[in-house]
Amino acid sequence: MGKLSKKSFIIILVMMSLALTGFSSGALAEETTFKDVKEYTSFYEEIMFLHGEEIIFGYEDDTFRPTDGVTRAAASAMIGRALGLDGTKRDSSFEDVPEQSFASGYIASAVEEGVINGYNDGTFRPNQLVTRGEMAIFISRAFELTSDTEAVFQDTTPSMASFEAIQAVYGNGIAKGFSDYRFYPYKTITRGEFSAFLARGGTVSFQQPVEDVKAVEVKLDVDKDFNLTLTSHKNGEVIHANPLQPIKIVTSTESDKPSFKYPGGVLTEFEYGSYYAPRALGVGEITAGLVGDPVTIPVTYIPKTAENQKPINGYVAELASHKIMTSCPMSLNGSTAQDVMDYYGTEPDSEGYLGGGYGRTYGQCTYYSESDTDLTKKIVTIDFTNEDDSVTAPAFKKIVGTPDWEGISELDGYWTQLYRLDGMELYASYFDKGAPLHTLRLKHQ
Repeated sequence: MGKLSKKSFIIILVMMSLALTGFSSGALAEETTFKDVKEYTSFYEEIMFLHGEEIIFGYEDDTFRPTDGVTRAAASAMIGRALGLDGTKRDSSFEDVPEQSFASGYIASAVEEGVINGYNDGTFRPNQLVTRGEMAIFISRAFELTSDTEAVFQDTTPSMASFEAIQAVYGNGIAKGFSDYRFYPYKTITRGEFSAFLARGGTVSFQQPVEDVKAVEVKLDVDKDFNLTLTSHKNGEVIHANPLQPIKIVTSTESDKPSFKYPGGVLTEFEYGSYYAPRALGVGEITAGLVGDPVTIPVTYIPKTAENQKPINGYVAELASHKIMTSCPMSLNGSTAQDVMDYYGTEPDSEGYLGGGYGRTYGQCTYYSESDTDLTKKIVTIDFTNEDDSVTAPAFKKIVGTPDWEGISELDGYWTQLYRLDGMELYASYFDKGAPLHTLRLKHQ
């Protein structure tokens, strides 16, 4: 890939920064006659700034058309102006870019600098609309962006040509994606979006704050008998990740590769002996196998919204279906009493026999096994003690859905809602029908 002239890059960056420093949105708004760009228009500041620098222009009817798409020719011209490239019209090496084209000089310069490439068939396709993924590539190359973020959008994977560029524009505060944690790399970019990308690429003042995201690393050890052991987490521990965090699975072997199962797809190897787990909002699990017993890793990707910060949220039923109790870090997915005690690393707050078996309580979570002495016994029931008085039986039903049964339990006299979910049973118990939720219980059917 060609490199931009550092001199021209620094000069234009300084010019843009100085222009922004003395920028008055009111004064500049008086100088423009864009009919369709108002102060409430998305990316208004960026559009006005680039227009003032004569990097982008409107149309003869005094419109800017911020929601229209951007062609490859237009993108070349705009980036070329921002970087101070030679825009003199001239012959190009592309059969579909004649000398008289308004962007022929900028296209030739951008290709020479390695910002934009043509296609293998000898065309440039100047009238083809640019996608958001392609624009990430152009901006990343134009401003020589680097980033150590490991953030991955829900709709991007390491096998995509634009993957690293998307990470770079995210890590540099140029593009944050959408509220559903997707980047939409194949969606055509608008003139307004393009203005934002370009202005943020050249001017630090426009860049957006971003979260520093690192992958959750899961380590699997392979012994001499080819058995897998999860060494980075306790057996049954739930891996909680935010929706932009990838799961990176690293194995201790290079010759014997485990097989993986993940709902919705196969794990992709993106480094030698390192695998990337695809993500979807909600709950899932990764199963790794070689020759011995498989290792199952429960994973959750739950947005950090106010609603989902509550212990009782819309993912309760999905969590329970995957053997995970809300707000409890250990699952029913094969964990033993010893695993639970090792995870917490302290003596239980309380322990003893109750209806679920022998229970050990840590905070709001109680884990039950079949024995008080044999710590190798698996956890069969988890109770979560609720402290949110706003969760009543009607509210819980609204969140989780209609129960399979509800009424007064003959065992303890509590008002109870029962949900049967994929081999699991979830009980919500209340002292009486009008009282707040007291306990959630998750157990195998």
